[in-house]
Parts: sequence; C-alpha cells; structure tokens
Amino acid sequence: MKVTIKDIARLAGVSSATVSKILNNNDQHISEKTRRRVLKVIEENNYNPNSVAKGLRMKQSKMIGFVLPDIRNPFFPEIAKGIEDVAKQKGFGVLLCNTDNDFTKEEECFKFLTSYMIDGIIFTRSLKRSNVEKFIKSGVPMVLVDRDLEIEEEVGKIFIDAQKAVYDSTKKLIDYGCKRIAFISAKHISSNERYIGYKEALNSNGLVIDEKLIYLEDYNVETGYRGVNEIISSTSCKVDGVVCGNDLIAVGAIKAFDEKNIQIPNEVKIIGFDDIYLSQYLNPPLTTIHQPAYEFGKEAATMLIDHIENEVPLYTKELEYKLIIRGTV
Repeated sequence: MKVTIKDIARLAGVSSATVSKILNNNDQHISEKTRRRVLKVIEENNYNPNSVAKGLRMKQSKMIGFVLPDIRNPFFPEIAKGIEDVAKQKGFGVLLCNTDNDFTKEEECFKFLTSYMIDGIIFTRSLKRSNVEKFIKSGVPMVLVDRDLEIEEEVGKIFIDAQKAVYDSTKKLIDYGCKRIAFISAKHISSNERYIGYKEALNSNGLVIDEKLIYLEDYNVETGYRGVNEIISSTSCKVDGVVCGNDLIAVGAIKAFDEKNIQIPNEVKIIGFDDIYLSQYLNPPLTTIHQPAYEFGKEAATMLIDHIENEVPLYTKELEYKLIIRGTV
C-alpha cells in the first residue's frame, strides 16, 4: 500500500501542512526536533526516499522545475535550453513539466515537482492567476517568464513589453496601408496585453475595431487556420492584414490564405510573434516580433539559482524585443 503525506503526518504526530512545509523547504518556523521526527518517519516508511529524504538532509535538492504550456511550440524548448545551460554550469538539474495549456495539469505539474523537493520553479503562461498565486504562497521560489503579472508576493519576472510589441506590429501594417486588420490569438490571460496593444494601435490611428476581425482560441496552428476561415466567411469586407498572437498561429493563417489563393503579401500582410526558428523558412518568410527566448531562460535560471544559493532577492527585468521584417509584409 502506497504511503501518503497524510500517513506521514499521522505517524509523526503533526499536520499534513507541517509535512508539506518541510517537504517544500518552507520550514523556517518549524522546530528542528519536529523536522527530524518527520524525516525519520519518511525514511522508515520509504516515502520517496531518493528524492525527498536526501533533499531533507541536505536542505537543497539542486533541482529546479520548468513549467511550460506547450512543448510542441519551438519557442519554449529554446527557453528550456537557456535554463538548462545555466543550471548545468551551476550544478543544478532541471525537471520539465508540460501543461498542454490546461490548469488542472498545471496543478498536477506543481504537485509532481514539489514531491521531488525542487528548490525553485520557472513558470510561463499560466492559464489562471490563482494558480500562480497559490504556487507562490507554497513557499517555493518562483520566476515568471514571458509575462508581467501584478502580484504582491516576492516573485521574479523576465518578460518583454508584449503590449507595445503588438502595438508596433499593428502600426507597421497600418504604415503599409492596411485598413482591415484582423487579430488572431489565444484567449489566455497571458495574451491580454497583446490584444490591448492591437486595439490601441487601431484607436490611435483612426481605425474602427471590428469584432468580426478578432478570433481568440489558442496558441497553435489550428487557431490560425480556423481563424482566417471564420473571419473571411463572417465579413463582407476584404481583410488586408493579420496580427497573430504567435508564430504558430501565423503558420495556420498562411496555409488558410494559400488554400484560398489569396496572395501574401500582395493581398494580405501577416505579422507573427516569437520569431521561432522555423519562421525564416516559411514561404514567404514570416515577419514577426523577435522574443529573446534563450535569454529568457538564461536570465530566469541565473536569477532563481542566485536566489536559492546566495539569497539574492528576486527581481523584475524587461528584455528588448525586435520587429523582424521578412516576406509577409
């Protein structure tokens, strides 16, 4: 029969919350006597002895977690590479956990990672603000990547100004003469600033926001493909520009226009977001916002490990983006 955290708590004569705090290195206010008693029960009952008991003795597991929403999107493995390069240099391992943009899986990932006594988490694009807040309150140090979320608790942040980046993308299409500009993106929390940037660009340049030109679903190829087909079928006016929430959406949009024999960039211009390595090899090559994904990973890992090992305070850092002009405008 599998031993649970409740069993450990009962045998040690403490609450499950106390056991959890010890497992998560959040035991500053727990006496050494209690901590040792819980440790002894864990070892005697073979409760995850390799990953937990060793970490308890050392007070550090030398492991950090990276929670990402979609491992199929090349943007996130590039962040992971930056994280792993720094972690390896500093003697840390990295556990990757893919959520498939599902908040239930997100919670499962966190439980899995904390069961391994990780020293900290790098987190990107949560579906739910409450999830992020709950994880932070657990006491595990956290760095958020690719989003700037207003949170009172101490948390690290590495991001670009996505709102301004999409404003610049939309303004670029307007400068090229586009007047019917669609916006295709995700409906996740982390895409809100991109949506705001799109609307601000239209408003400040005298263009009307038409809800029929907006399609919000997910950060994948299918969203771009379905979005273009739905927008074209629902509006009598010709679309002459598309701002995409990421490059995968742009890939789907390009395919949809190609099937309808709508020429890019002569009849419609497209701008993506992320600058994944495949973007330059599309036909035509994709104009997109370059996010420094590898640098995201390096900066996040450096900040988190410095905090874990040297108690350096977590901080906020905004990195630079760049609009890369290629063949779709």
